[in-house]
Amino acid sequence: MADIGPEHWKSHFDNRFAVEYEEFERIIDEDGENSLGRVINRFKCWEEAHLLSFNADKNSFDVVQKEWGEDTELLPTGLPTYTDMWAMGQNFRALPYLKFELGKFLYDYINCQKLDVDCVVELGGGWGRNLFDLWHAGLSSEIKLYSADNSTWGKKIALKLSSLCPDIPIVPVSFDIENPDFSFLTGEKRVLYFSHFTMMYISELKEEFFEKMTQANDKITCIHFEPMGFQISKSQGYVSLVQNVEATLRNFNRNLINVLSDLKMRGKIDLTHVYKELIPSRDRTHSTSIIIWEKMEKLIEENSGV
Repeated sequence: MADIGPEHWKSHFDNRFAVEYEEFERIIDEDGENSLGRVINRFKCWEEAHLLSFNADKNSFDVVQKEWGEDTELLPTGLPTYTDMWAMGQNFRALPYLKFELGKFLYDYINCQKLDVDCVVELGGGWGRNLFDLWHAGLSSEIKLYSADNSTWGKKIALKLSSLCPDIPIVPVSFDIENPDFSFLTGEKRVLYFSHFTMMYISELKEEFFEKMTQANDKITCIHFEPMGFQISKSQGYVSLVQNVEATLRNFNRNLINVLSDLKMRGKIDLTHVYKELIPSRDRTHSTSIIIWEKMEKLIEENSGV
């Protein structure tokens, strides 16, 4: 142990930084990323998914994919549903995403699933908060971003913010969920849709809305971030009970899961992931569930004439 001193640690971290430099070099020089914020965010996502393991024989660090354990349930983003943390002498479970980190969730999902998409569409995107977060997380600049919303002032804010950085490919489009027109996506073949606290305000969703979505493009993935845990299972915990009461009092949506389940039964979509109350919030009624579905492959083949 006598050789573990200042020189040891100087060499240790210099070797580590040499490996990290290679990742920064890949992001900046190979991928051509020139935004400091996006470079650091992309590096942080890479760092979260990998371990730097010291190899004594080579006196350097090996980059290895992080293993979370055989019994650990992983999200489709590659991260665990929760990790054990310690604070103030107490062990508690921490989730990898919070309410205002949807951009990071979407970025991780696209990377982990190796999702090949032409564009990302936020249904009810407002002024594009989540899309700006996704862009700053490091999303490829070749992927277009659409904020589909029916708010005039939301569009004005999105345009004003985009003018500060013309490189951000966010396009606000007028869109009404109850009278949907997907023509703005003409020519786009592979689309990732998502909604955040949007479907909750449509008291009765119709299957026709989702059928129009599946007919508009060849390949579709859709992720719903909605406070609808009470719809997912009959086991009603405290949060679900409160959400159910609020939905009844405010005429919030109560049929999203039923509509998606029916579409799955009819072979229209594949309901791939459902997570009840995964993203926490200080407001108990805002504890967010995640629902992910895809257009069925057979529909893709029928549309392409295979």
